[in-house]
Amino acid sequence: MKLMVSVSGPGGFRRRLAPSSILISLLALSPHLASVTAAFGKPDRSIAELREMGAEELAERPPIDVEGIALTTLSTDGRRIMLWQDGVALFADATRNPDGAESVLPDREIVPGDRLRVTGHGKESFVAPLIVPSKIEWLGSGDLPEAPTVDLIEMSSGRLSSQWVRVEGVVQAVKPFPDQKRFWLLQIATPHGRFTARLEKESDDAPTQWVDAVVAVRGVCLHIFNHRGESIGPRLHVNGASEITVLEHPPRDPFALPDTPLDNLQPFTPHEVMPHRKKVRGTVTFCRPGSHLYIQNEGRGVRIVTSDTTVFHPGDQVEAAGFVVPGAHFSEIHQAILRKVDSAPAPVPLQLETPLPELMRLPFEQTPFKDLHGRLVELGGVLELSGEDADGRWMSLVSDGVAAQVRLPPEIQEIPRRGSVVRVAGICELEYPSTELVETFTLPSGLRLLPRGPADLTVVKSASWWTPQRQWMVVAIVGILLLLALAWVHTLRRRVLEKGAELAAEMGGRRMAEARAEERTRLAEELHDTLAQGLTGVSLQLEAAGRALNLRPTESSRHLGLAGQILASHRDEVRRTLWNLRSGLLDTGDLLGSLRAIAENLCPGTKPVISCRRTGEVLDLPDSVAHAVLRIAQEAMSNAVKHASAENVEAAVEFGATEVILTVTDDGCGFKPGAAAGADPAHFGLQGMRGRARRLDGQFEVNSTPGEGTTVRATIPHHRSNGTEL
Repeated sequence: MKLMVSVSGPGGFRRRLAPSSILISLLALSPHLASVTAAFGKPDRSIAELREMGAEELAERPPIDVEGIALTTLSTDGRRIMLWQDGVALFADATRNPDGAESVLPDREIVPGDRLRVTGHGKESFVAPLIVPSKIEWLGSGDLPEAPTVDLIEMSSGRLSSQWVRVEGVVQAVKPFPDQKRFWLLQIATPHGRFTARLEKESDDAPTQWVDAVVAVRGVCLHIFNHRGESIGPRLHVNGASEITVLEHPPRDPFALPDTPLDNLQPFTPHEVMPHRKKVRGTVTFCRPGSHLYIQNEGRGVRIVTSDTTVFHPGDQVEAAGFVVPGAHFSEIHQAILRKVDSAPAPVPLQLETPLPELMRLPFEQTPFKDLHGRLVELGGVLELSGEDADGRWMSLVSDGVAAQVRLPPEIQEIPRRGSVVRVAGICELEYPSTELVETFTLPSGLRLLPRGPADLTVVKSASWWTPQRQWMVVAIVGILLLLALAWVHTLRRRVLEKGAELAAEMGGRRMAEARAEERTRLAEELHDTLAQGLTGVSLQLEAAGRALNLRPTESSRHLGLAGQILASHRDEVRRTLWNLRSGLLDTGDLLGSLRAIAENLCPGTKPVISCRRTGEVLDLPDSVAHAVLRIAQEAMSNAVKHASAENVEAAVEFGATEVILTVTDDGCGFKPGAAAGADPAHFGLQGMRGRARRLDGQFEVNSTPGEGTTVRATIPHHRSNGTEL
């Protein structure tokens, strides 16, 4: 049998198609037919299938078209919906739609229980896959599905994440949700532990009527994660009060409960017991209003955590009704309500006389066992360290080789010096090593004291101010100062060397200049004492020859001959002076004979008459001393002949034990010493004589009065022992 299909073309044209052509056409139209089937037929994927998809499949953004029931809107006005289907639920998050959530939502408000059809695509999320809807259709109203009853252990696993569950427990607290005004936070305890439930607000009145009630709570199981994506605990989202069913109402009067001994707060039992309130009674030993307090009774202390701001004083008898919560190693009472029943004197701290190492390691079977945790005790020791951290100030008290940490309250302003012997009273808190699993009986590893105020801290013996720390501090300061001093000395020494080098260079230059000047002066003196004196003698002989030329020619010739001899003698003297600056008259070593030779050259056979004499034992004088004496005598006698017009001149040399004294006396016209000519080119005599004496550490003086003559006196020291120069 052949199947032929007629198809009408444009203009009414009809064409017969073969079956093979029909098959090819259907294959070409198959994608469009699939989309039409998806639009009008059954959904192509279920929520359960979407939950099982891996990251690679979700990365392809698989299309989603599902129907389900809205479990909750998370109080987001339908923008985020928990969609339930056949016992499995997923988030449909319209806020992730690029066109905005308003373009996706239906025209009416979505409430829990509504039946919805969600079209969109799947996407990987932080916790589980979610649906990014492109359209949400409202299909009708309905009831929420039944929720399976689970326990806290099942909630803690990831299997129930985003699922609809029912949990039973005791409400222990109701308080505002942090930073959220739309929710209440319920703390619910079960036999397996505690969790929190986030309840959508229906009024601003806290539902405290549920506290200590056994309730069944329906909601969506969520998880709280850290920044690494690790689950740190479950949380239940509850749509409203209608999802909470009270199974057992709380007692009307919490203080009507029987007293629970402090040593039996949480007795061991093999049965599951709901964690209801318990009432305890005791004496207040420590109180921080609005935070916590400690009570003790019959040798046992317990920490009470409360928001009650009532101020209780040590010694007050109180009753506390609250929930027993396991602490790190000891049970505490939380969410407590308190009332004062009596007053008594403040309790006396327990004096700890047993060495701490032994006291902290007593096994719990030993009798009597001193349970120190939570007790008011007093401990003595030596203060070793102190400091401050995020929890406040602290100090370390060492007793019997064990360090106890003392947490200081704000009321204690001053801390004793390190090394002081003190006694501290306060609440004792035993510290235990942190372990992930309990493997064996654990002994305490430390002890902490909580003093209540300044009265709990007594200084038995104050430590000396001169502590090892201060000693090291002083040593460090001295060391620093020493280093600075050494650096300063090094710098100063370098500066001194630099300045010394500069000064030495400057002094060298000055000495050289002075040496040159002194040498010029000395040379001038030598030339003055030789050439000038010789010229003076020649001048005198020429004058005498001129006077006798007409009357006594023979005598005039003799004077001219003497003038020639004087010139020849002084020519040789000048030559020797220029070569070695030493008088040739001293070659014989006879100072007095040299003086007589100078006197004869000045005025041989004429006026004035020059005589020379000596006193004392003749000494072998150093050349410098003999030369200076000779030149001073020569200058003094020349001045007497040339300037004073003296008729008699006497040169006397006195040899002493340590000095030689030259005295030249004349009977000439004299002069005023203060008005004598100075050192100019025409008058060099007095300055030259004074300079010669000064260079040999000698003394020179001139005594003269106009009309009464002149006395020149020079005293020059010498070495008699070996005749060496000074």
